[in-house]
Amino acid sequence: MPEPTRNFSTDKPIYNFLHKYVSPCMCKYNVHPNFLTCLNILLVLFLYNQIKKGVDKYTVLAIMICYSMIDNLDGIVARDCKKQSKFGALLDHVSDEIYTLMHSFVLFNLLKKNKKYKKYLSVYILLVVVHFFCYIYNTINDIFYDKNYNYCLGFIPGIPCNPIFHDNSLLLHVIAWFVIYNNKLLY
Repeated sequence: MPEPTRNFSTDKPIYNFLHKYVSPCMCKYNVHPNFLTCLNILLVLFLYNQIKKGVDKYTVLAIMICYSMIDNLDGIVARDCKKQSKFGALLDHVSDEIYTLMHSFVLFNLLKKNKKYKKYLSVYILLVVVHFFCYIYNTINDIFYDKNYNYCLGFIPGIPCNPIFHDNSLLLHVIAWFVIYNNKLLY
């Protein structure tokens, strides 16, 4: 994941800590950033398994924070250890999308079970599908054509919300946890 682009960012202190204290150790022991990204994919599968088992919501939050930290770390290690690659960038995007789709699937199942919100399922499915295709569109342009559009929907110019989401990813993980896993209305 690239470094935060703005000075006002909830991720900036985390990036600074990881860059200053953790990344040098990763470079020293030759830890490959793609290993960290694959570890994150396994963490998503573990998280989904724990959610299915009904683990408590604070364990879910802790795993989500670990995911965010490792997601930040893999990009820092790639840059600091001079191990950047198009494959690594693609793998990072795949990891992020697996994570997003896993939460979308969990939310879909919660909406499906709740009679009050069941009527919104078709709108929710449409939003997830639009997000998925826009994410693919942005990823292809970013990695293979070096064009970073940073648009919310990929096709609508003038709405640069990628930097806002990107620079505050840990905060967004906590908000997602609150909305999905700490929301008594859904359960």
